Amino acid sequence: ASHKLESALNSVRSMDSGLSPMSLSHLEAQILYRSGLYAESCHLYEKLVNEADLEAKRAPKNSDAAAVAGVHADEVRVNRTAAELLVSERGARNAIELIGGDDAVVARSSSVAHELLYNAGCASIQTWQFDRAASFLTRAEAAARAELT
Repeated sequence: ASHKLESALNSVRSMDSGLSPMSLSHLEAQILYRSGLYAESCHLYEKLVNEADLEAKRAPKNSDAAAVAGVHADEVRVNRTAAELLVSERGARNAIELIGGDDAVVARSSSVAHELLYNAGCASIQTWQFDRAASFLTRAEAAARAELT
């Protein structure tokens, strides 16, 4: 599997296609994550979060483009928090702060709120904050159930 991931990463890095550079970077970050290269993946996701947020701000309000850009920004943010909490205990604390410290991120990201909250729960476990983890995981379950209804 490692050889296949390395091959995929080389292919993405040398790809000359009609895909946007941001899409290719997102794919590269996913391959890095899957390869266990969490620090590299996290670094790339950090850039992608900034780019996705700019893209969402540039899109006309209440347009389809704005909705698509918002969903993309949310997906990148979820992936970034997952990578960040695997980098180190400090990364886990950063993930908790990103999610737990800004309820607006979770509220705005209703389609991915359960994933963000789940990541925060996992990060809380990693940092031995079990009560906080239970709270995040309970909220993640409630958000997932709400999304299904």
